[in-house]
Amino acid sequence: MRLQSTMMGATPEAVAAAMVEAGADGVGANCGVGAEFAAAICGRLRAACQLPVWIKPNAGLPVLVEGEICYDVSPNLFASHYAALCAAGAGFVGACCGSSPDFIRALVTARCASN
Repeated sequence: MRLQSTMMGATPEAVAAAMVEAGADGVGANCGVGAEFAAAICGRLRAACQLPVWIKPNAGLPVLVEGEICYDVSPNLFASHYAALCAAGAGFVGACCGSSPDFIRALVTARCASN
């Protein structure tokens, strides 16, 4: 799968520039992609400005199964991307669509393991 360079018609660089100009205290992205692709977006946001970056990826990409939207990434697999997100410049890491409190617990475990 090729990661799109824009979401909602704006590049991470354009979003970062607009947020800086608007006086934002931080910049970030949520939803749209799973954790395996979020580091690339995070890195582009981080390179484009000096604001703190928050990232809240989905629990994978949504798939329609028997009329219901499902996400196929486990909390542990999701959290395995924590180090890459931090290395890309994330100051805040959370979870969006398809996640649960188990995903946040897994992130906390990953964070503690990295210290």
